[in-house]
Amino acid sequence: MSVFNIFSRFRHVSCTDTGKPLQTYSGKYKDGKATYSYYEENGERLYHGRMEYSRTYNNPPHGKGKETATGNFKDGKKDGWWFFSDRKRGDVAELKVFYTDGVPDGNYRFKSESKSNSAMMRRGKTVLQGTMSKKMPIGMIKGCFSGGVLTGECNANGLPDGTWKLDYSDAGSCKINYEEWNDGDCTGAWEFDTSTGERHKPQVHIVDFLSNFIYRECLRLVAIMPKGSSEWNGRFQANAK
Repeated sequence: MSVFNIFSRFRHVSCTDTGKPLQTYSGKYKDGKATYSYYEENGERLYHGRMEYSRTYNNPPHGKGKETATGNFKDGKKDGWWFFSDRKRGDVAELKVFYTDGVPDGNYRFKSESKSNSAMMRRGKTVLQGTMSKKMPIGMIKGCFSGGVLTGECNANGLPDGTWKLDYSDAGSCKINYEEWNDGDCTGAWEFDTSTGERHKPQVHIVDFLSNFIYRECLRLVAIMPKGSSEWNGRFQANAK
């Protein structure tokens, strides 16, 4: 490698608001490639500004897949919009998160399109969207899971509240799951059969289903670039009945 190529990876580009000189690195990053800006403080490299990361990996027997993460850092913490994606064999999964001071704090949106079945998703499109406040889910949560429509709500403390519903009646199934929540306490849960009008004990709680989905599908995307953030792990501080 030439001396020019070595030094071209590092260059001063600007200064932070406090006058600290910023440098840019572009090149190999762990098992992928990245371009990012940073400044040094007490011997530590603090990322500051835009970052772009990508990694190509083997996905036997179906060729290769590609992961990407793009967003901004502020004083070593994720700040503003971040985009994470994983593409392989025609399957696409994307996560869009807004951060403040390194924690999810704003819109939170997952979407995917799959041609195969996984532990949490069947073939088709999946969408999940909600709002975070200082690492807690608040307000309405909406999702579509292979035709099943999920609606629910969390209060200002991040606790499930009101009526939660997971409706598969328009997806070739005759069932609708309901849960009633009061400030994190589940006061009732049942599965309604639209063909018979009967109520049954649900096999899976809606909140548990959502928690597992976030853990399996959303957090794996954030793990593409975990640096500079503390994530919601999908667990609700709730008492299921």
